[in-house]
Amino acid sequence: MCVEFTGPGRGHIFRMSFAAWDKVLAEALKKGWLPRGTTPDPDASGWQKNGLSQSNLGYEVEDSIWAKHMASEDAADMAVALERYRNNQLQHIRDRIAFGSPTEDTAEHSPISLDYWGEFIDYLKVGACKFFAWDS
Repeated sequence: MCVEFTGPGRGHIFRMSFAAWDKVLAEALKKGWLPRGTTPDPDASGWQKNGLSQSNLGYEVEDSIWAKHMASEDAADMAVALERYRNNQLQHIRDRIAFGSPTEDTAEHSPISLDYWGEFIDYLKVGACKFFAWDS
């Protein structure tokens, strides 16, 4: 299962596992992200839009064909929060190196590498996007 992101101004689709998306959501919230919520994909046809209700317009994903739209404000705010997380992790690595400690396990067993975090942050900075889950 994976979560797929797409949107205007991007040269590619961004994909991550459910575990990675759960980690992204958790860390963004811990670092101050206050999500406004999603809306149904504006490009979806009528029957696809009707599949979403107010009860499932959060950022959790289900295995469905219904894409959710993340507004540019939420994307920008999430990028800022994730940068805080990534910068903290990088500082933790620098500190461990400076004090001669091993650097393994510095990313808190994240399902995402710090480089991948950076790529996703850059992806979010482009603006609004849509995302959906599917069985890869």
